[in-house]
Amino acid sequence: LFECHTAVELIIDPDNGNIVDANQAAENFYGWPRKMLKEMKVQDINTLPSEKVKQAMEQVRSLKGVHFQMRHRRADGSVRYVEVFSSKFEVKGKDFLHSIVHDITERKNAEEALQHKTEELQRFFDVALDLLCIADTSGNFRRLNQAWERTLGFASEELMAGRFYEFIHPDDLESTLDVVAKLTRQEDVVNFVNRYRCKDGSYRWIEWRSTPVGELIYAAARDITSRIVAEE
Repeated sequence: LFECHTAVELIIDPDNGNIVDANQAAENFYGWPRKMLKEMKVQDINTLPSEKVKQAMEQVRSLKGVHFQMRHRRADGSVRYVEVFSSKFEVKGKDFLHSIVHDITERKNAEEALQHKTEELQRFFDVALDLLCIADTSGNFRRLNQAWERTLGFASEELMAGRFYEFIHPDDLESTLDVVAKLTRQEDVVNFVNRYRCKDGSYRWIEWRSTPVGELIYAAARDITSRIVAEE
C-alpha cells in the first residue's frame, strides 16, 4: 500500500532523525534514489536548524498529528516549500513518524507575490497627498490613508469608529445623502463638494471623486478650503 501512494511519504526514526523508508513518490520528488534516502537523516533535507527539526519531531511524538510548513532541499540543490503532516505510530514498542509531504511552492510564491503587491500598494496609499478612502453605502469608512489624519486631525480609528455622516457639516448632509443614494445605484460621482469637521471644531471643504463597486465606495478627495476661501 505504501508503494502505491502517489503522495510523498517518509518513515522517520524520531530518536536520531534517520529516514527509515521512503516511497517511490519521495524518490521522484527529492531526486535521490530511495536507497540513498534511507541512508539520510531528515535534517539533510530540511532547511531548518537541526535543533528545530528535533523539536518538531518531539512535537509529533507528543501529539496525534501535526501540520508543518517547511522548506525541503532536493538533490539538484533547489528548495521547495512543503506542507508536512506527521503522525506517530509504534512498531514493537518503538516510535516512528509517518510524514506525508505536499509541495506547496507555487502557492507560497503566489502568496508572497500578492503580499509584496499589497505592501507596495499600501505604500502608495499612505504617501498620497490626496485623501483616499474605501467606504460603504451604509455610511462607514472601511479604510483611510494618512492624509485624513493630517487634514482633519482625527486618528483613523476615530473616523472609522462611527459613520462618516457624523463629520459632515449639517448644511451639507442632505446633498451628501443624495450622492450616497446615487452611488448605491452604482453611478459614479465627480466633483461633489461638502464640508468635513476637524478635531478642533473647524470645517474643511472637500471635493470628491467616487466610484461604487457593490456596497463599497472607492473615493479620492482633495482639501479645497484654500481655493474656496480665495474665491469668496
